[in-house]
Amino acid sequence: MAPVKAVAFAPDGTRILTGSSDNTARLWDAATGRAVATLTGHAASVLAVAFSPDGTRVLTGSKDNTARLWDAVTGRAVATLTGHAAPVLAVAFSPDGTRVLTGSGDNTVRLWDAVTGKTVATVGGHPTDAMAVAFSRDGMRVLTGSADGTARLGDAVTGKTVAAFCGHTGWFQAVTISADGTRVLTGSDDKTARLWDAATGKLVATLAGHTGSVWAVAFSPDSTRVLTSSNEGTARLWDVATGKTVATLAGHTDRVTAVAFSPDGTRVLTGSDDNTARLWRVFRSSQALIDTVKTTVPRCLTPAQREAFHLGTPPPRWCYERNLWPFADHGQPYTEGGNSPYGPPAPTWDEKLLAAWDRLGSWFGGAAANQGNQ
Repeated sequence: MAPVKAVAFAPDGTRILTGSSDNTARLWDAATGRAVATLTGHAASVLAVAFSPDGTRVLTGSKDNTARLWDAVTGRAVATLTGHAAPVLAVAFSPDGTRVLTGSGDNTVRLWDAVTGKTVATVGGHPTDAMAVAFSRDGMRVLTGSADGTARLGDAVTGKTVAAFCGHTGWFQAVTISADGTRVLTGSDDKTARLWDAATGKLVATLAGHTGSVWAVAFSPDSTRVLTSSNEGTARLWDVATGKTVATLAGHTDRVTAVAFSPDGTRVLTGSDDNTARLWRVFRSSQALIDTVKTTVPRCLTPAQREAFHLGTPPPRWCYERNLWPFADHGQPYTEGGNSPYGPPAPTWDEKLLAAWDRLGSWFGGAAANQGNQ
């Protein structure tokens, strides 16, 4: 068992990739939670992972100062990217899959040819560790975040900085760009995530609520939601339009170090120092959740539960499921004889909603990531 440091979804959503302190990366079946391949070869912790856009290759970055390219089907290493003089902290594929981007503790960002594994360019500019890297959707921009508390958006060809994002009071842990290219998202040691205008570098919103460092960030595929994770052991979903928290994903027992959305935006993947990765299902409305679980065994609700889940009032905009296990221990069940003190004998849709909330959510197949087949 070892902490999970990085996670990624395959482009088709059928596989999951994790990187761990046990020096391996693992490929998992997203439906069953079973490990299907273990990528061995790094001599130290795997700190960053990514799938190629076509899903045929895997990229890993390690504390051993190298990045590696792997065949995503066979798990065989196909190239080792050497040149960094410190741990490789972040990795990314270009949208067309022809280039690879790495950020390192040697204060540099390197651009590589994804076929030959050769360095194409070395980008400086940050005086300290390059903690995070990302490509824009069109591949024309490169986003980097540093321990110096700044992020920079640069031209992917010339390396020239086109926008800088300053304002965090702690070092950057994570950066990403929205799919439409209009927003930059950063996560920092100052316990906040921030949304920025990608064209002007101006701050749009500060996402405050975490009580520990923000370790990872992600945009939903439609760019309407944001996912963040933190030292306090939770992940949060945010509404991009309002900057408000819409759900807190609790369940990990240590800091949540990595997050990802599935390609269709209906699932969220988290990785943690508690040695597990977890898969969560996300719904855009209470009704969407209800429609998914109409066959779930219902139970009646207490007044406190109705209030807690906003039933009888406009439902929360986003919902997420919490536990994949039976809900028999979650309060008094509905009784067929109609003698429940908490409601009518006939189950209502709001009762099915809570039943679903109790039953269907979080565990990533119950599998402990990077511990072998479960």
